[in-house]
Amino acid sequence: MNISRFELYESLWTKSLTAFATENNLSYEHLKQSTQEHDVPLPSPKYLYHYRRGNQLTKTRIKGENYIINLKEKVSKSAKFYDKWSYFDKDKIEELLIQYERISVPDNVSKFHTEIDRHKKFIKEEKRNHYTNRYRIDERSSIGLRDRVINTNNISEKSLPKFYLLCHTLFKAVEGVGAVVRVTDNSTSILIDDYEISLSFKEKHKRVKNREDQYPTFNLVPRGMFKCEIKGLCPWHRYNYGIDKNFNGDYNNTDLSKLIFERIFELPKLIDEFQADYIKNEAEKEQKRVEQEKLLKMKENEFERIKQLIFDYKLHKELEGLKDYIEQKLNSLSDVEKRRWYKATIAWLTDYNKIDKPLDEKNHNQLIEYLLDEHKNSSTKYSESSIYW
Repeated sequence: MNISRFELYESLWTKSLTAFATENNLSYEHLKQSTQEHDVPLPSPKYLYHYRRGNQLTKTRIKGENYIINLKEKVSKSAKFYDKWSYFDKDKIEELLIQYERISVPDNVSKFHTEIDRHKKFIKEEKRNHYTNRYRIDERSSIGLRDRVINTNNISEKSLPKFYLLCHTLFKAVEGVGAVVRVTDNSTSILIDDYEISLSFKEKHKRVKNREDQYPTFNLVPRGMFKCEIKGLCPWHRYNYGIDKNFNGDYNNTDLSKLIFERIFELPKLIDEFQADYIKNEAEKEQKRVEQEKLLKMKENEFERIKQLIFDYKLHKELEGLKDYIEQKLNSLSDVEKRRWYKATIAWLTDYNKIDKPLDEKNHNQLIEYLLDEHKNSSTKYSESSIYW
């Protein structure tokens, strides 16, 4: 809907935002946001109260220029579902819409869903064999694990009949459009193609204050109303994260069943989008890691080149000094064998492969490190690796 800024101002000073949005089939949230964005003054409830009774109060003047504002129309219910359920084709969405409208939790049923029957039989057997009627059954006990039943740990025994009707209606609805209900010893899941949506039911409670001399201060009393934590599982994720589609508020069983149904069939699209984003982010992380490794390798190589340069320089300086020392030593020596040893030793230190000495390369390296002050005198010892006893 297109409307001039001044015309919108005049209209909104005769009726409330809600009334204007309803009359023109507009989104209330977008209308309110537009008035703030375009600086359109709004009347107070007091002004509208007097206006309806024919009393004219002073209006807040609008400032600025007049121009056209585009206001978003309210999206129809079916259009909203088409967007949420866009993972499916048009025919499937029509089928989902029909099933959604049919959802209604009855007051009683003649024959429950298989999973409900299994749970009822299990509870009955547990009561008969292991507990008295005074105690709440814990079907997650070690005995209960032999059967795969719906987890009702967070549902009071008094509310079980109502909970059964909720689950029966929901399970029948999702199975009616081709989904599969799977109950294991620790979860209730809905399977849609390759997607798994996990459901966790809990009963809502209210806090009731105890007498002053009683502990605890408050007791949690079951309300007979339920909530459901819904998660679309992502097994391809390295940490097996999922997408939560939880919601707040109190709902009767029919509205809650519809809301859960809506969220279940919305999740395949959200999981696909999440997976696409995850793959993109992982690719960017991998690219960044490779670039960082490449940069680190380049830095390490540069460091090693400089280190080698310094080593070569130090070795050259020390060997030149040692050569000068040996030249002086040779001038005072008349012993031919000693003179030959000195010359062979400086040549061997300069290049291990040039002179054949009874010492191996490891000992050669040790002596070079000692020459460069990289080894203490006490730690520079002869090493033998070629003789074994």
